Amino acid sequence: MNGFHSPDSSPESDVQTKTIRFPRLKRSSVQKRILIVDDVEDIRIMLRFTISKIFPQVQITDVPSGMVASVELVKSHYDLVISDVDMPNGDGIWLHFFMEQYHSNTPLVFFACSPEHIPPTARSRKAFAKTDANGLLSELLAQWGADEA
Repeated sequence: MNGFHSPDSSPESDVQTKTIRFPRLKRSSVQKRILIVDDVEDIRIMLRFTISKIFPQVQITDVPSGMVASVELVKSHYDLVISDVDMPNGDGIWLHFFMEQYHSNTPLVFFACSPEHIPPTARSRKAFAKTDANGLLSELLAQWGADEA
């Protein structure tokens, strides 16, 4: 169980009703950190650029695979992980299970070509299509607010 529940759901309820809760940090507290995981460098660059325009104080790290992401997660704390699903050397589903085991309090959001193909075991995570970068950014703004980052 990943620990991200909507106020009206219980751990026993259908996983599709669960919502992700982004950590809320005060302006004076530690800088927020995002880890972007995608094997396509252009996607990582686009996400880094777009997120940093809205949240200039957020520290962003990007890596090319789930395996490299797992090393980053062991080395450092992240407030959010945004990951592709289909990647060589540790795909997003592998990363999901790694995070469930070792980093269950860190939100993971899938940013994938086909979010509808995410297996049921990982559907407790939010997912956005790569064609819907605005949806992902809207979610970040709704959860963090531009003035909080």
